[in-house]
Amino acid sequence: MKRLLFRIPSIFAICLAAASCTGRLTVSQADVDWSRTDTVICDSDDGMYIEREAAFDSIWFVRLETDDKGLIGRPDVILFADSTIVVADMNISKNVLMFKYDGSFIGQLAQMGNGHNEFLYLSYVSLDGNGNVSVLDEVRGKILTFTERGQFLNERDCPIYANAFEYADNDVIVFDTGLRYHKGSPYDNISFVVKDGMMNDSYVFGLTDFEEGFNYTRSRNLYSYGGSVYGNVNFDDIIYRMDSHGVSAAYRLIIRPDNASDYFPFKDKEEIKNLYRKHTHFNGSFIELGDYSYFGISIKDYEKQMPDLLYNHRTGQSHMLLNSFNDPMMSFFVSPLTRFGDNCLVCVSSANNVLNTRGTFETAGSEYPFPSNLFEGLEADSNPILFFYRLAY
Repeated sequence: MKRLLFRIPSIFAICLAAASCTGRLTVSQADVDWSRTDTVICDSDDGMYIEREAAFDSIWFVRLETDDKGLIGRPDVILFADSTIVVADMNISKNVLMFKYDGSFIGQLAQMGNGHNEFLYLSYVSLDGNGNVSVLDEVRGKILTFTERGQFLNERDCPIYANAFEYADNDVIVFDTGLRYHKGSPYDNISFVVKDGMMNDSYVFGLTDFEEGFNYTRSRNLYSYGGSVYGNVNFDDIIYRMDSHGVSAAYRLIIRPDNASDYFPFKDKEEIKNLYRKHTHFNGSFIELGDYSYFGISIKDYEKQMPDLLYNHRTGQSHMLLNSFNDPMMSFFVSPLTRFGDNCLVCVSSANNVLNTRGTFETAGSEYPFPSNLFEGLEADSNPILFFYRLAY
């Protein structure tokens, strides 16, 4: 394997959300197009495996330079604008920070407050079609827009209580409510609201096969790629594609054996936890790329070591990545957070975790040279490090 090493919210009450949505939106139930659905097989007993190292042809990292004004607890959203890396830490430091592509610190995008260009609650951050950065303030019901270098552009009302949103083609915006309508509402389960750029017409989309009387929550993000937005509803093995053409089922994920999603209905949260512990399931991690789709798989038999599934668009084949590896750089390939370019997965590792691998690098031998600039000046409380893995199998 060739290697390149260089630097380069709380949720509102359901009744409040339902009342607000029905009062502020004119919506219609979306029909799902199943005509172009790809079937992706994950079979732990008879699947196609690939060594983790063989899936990538280059690896590099970016150290986000530590600055007293630019400390990151844990990145929740990472965006790659034209000349800026935008990092949102929505739970610890509650900051949106800007870095150059070499990792040097530019500054803070916005700060908490009740001013015209401030946010009370950092709910989500996304890039619009023009490369500008949009910040969702769920508490104030506002969307604030900045240039990638932090210049404030405008502020507008958010038409729905949502905890995430992404832009698709033709200024279409997909809002993820993360909520289920209460019984008796027009739609049993509202998961996504798709609106045009003028915030006029919209349609809602969600599943209706949940057990009556039990409220299921969602905790999965939206993913944008190629003018479409991809999303998944909890306990469902379908990845949906949303854009100006409507809603289509992009992928049907078939997991064998003992898929937790086959066991409907659930009686309570404890039963859900037991299903997670005892059965194989899609854990919600999905990233669309140019030639691949990435799925996160959780399995009951950890000896099989298959947390990741790659689906090759060109061949129509899926491969499970084995956990075993020789290259210490592969130890940072854990739960990819986003993509870079068309076929590169991005993972994040804490500085402390990186420091703990130093001994492994030192004993790996000449085949895996010691990346000295990875550890130079690194301290346990330094900013997390971004690791880039370019797929090429």
